[in-house]
Amino acid sequence: MSAPMEAKVKSVLSGDTLVLQNKNRQERTLSLAFINAPRLNNDEPGSFQSRDYIRKLCVGKTVRFSVLYTIPQKTGGASRDYGIVTLANGQLLPDAIVSEGWAKLRDDADRKAENPQSTELLERLEALEAHARADEKGLWATTQQQEIQNARELPDTKAFSEQYNGQPIDAIVERVLSGDRLICRLMVTPTNHVQTTVLVAGIKAPATARKNPSDGTSQPAEPWGNESQAFVEDRILQRGVVVRILG
Repeated sequence: MSAPMEAKVKSVLSGDTLVLQNKNRQERTLSLAFINAPRLNNDEPGSFQSRDYIRKLCVGKTVRFSVLYTIPQKTGGASRDYGIVTLANGQLLPDAIVSEGWAKLRDDADRKAENPQSTELLERLEALEAHARADEKGLWATTQQQEIQNARELPDTKAFSEQYNGQPIDAIVERVLSGDRLICRLMVTPTNHVQTTVLVAGIKAPATARKNPSDGTSQPAEPWGNESQAFVEDRILQRGVVVRILG
């Protein structure tokens, strides 16, 4: 196990994977040891609730983490780190999410418990999972859960804008494209979500560095473009907000 390190949780990809950022804004992805959670990018059942549990716990907060083991990836030549996270209030991950039933132990978890600390953690997680399963928590629920419909494209943006014009809509900022342009998950109802690009009214921010999708060439950021994006990310990325559609 690596020595404990400190970082801020920039975002949560799913209930078992965090994006961490150090003081120099360098990023690394950390998956929580021994567990699997439903994939949010595939809208798997329970994936929103699983990610949301972790998101509310730690996005934007400073945590301490240690890497327990690393697994080479099949493509790209990179490796993925798996570890544990300690929140400022002393809560531990993956313990907390397993306890609430929003993640399950990996089938091959016992093969990664190669030292006493890992073995102790795995035994603790097995006990927590057994309790969550007995209590039918989270993914272990035997009653049918409400299925969340998540539209990633709006077939008629004009009609949507007219229908919800001026109304407050609870939302989560999924990405910050620039200081004035966001991708938001609009939670129109608890089970009806829409992901769409939202422009902040009344302002214009400088463009960030980007790639031209047609030929792959890179375009440099406009002056202060990346700084503007970082300013907004630090404050609202993956936070809950209220959006009002103006047009």
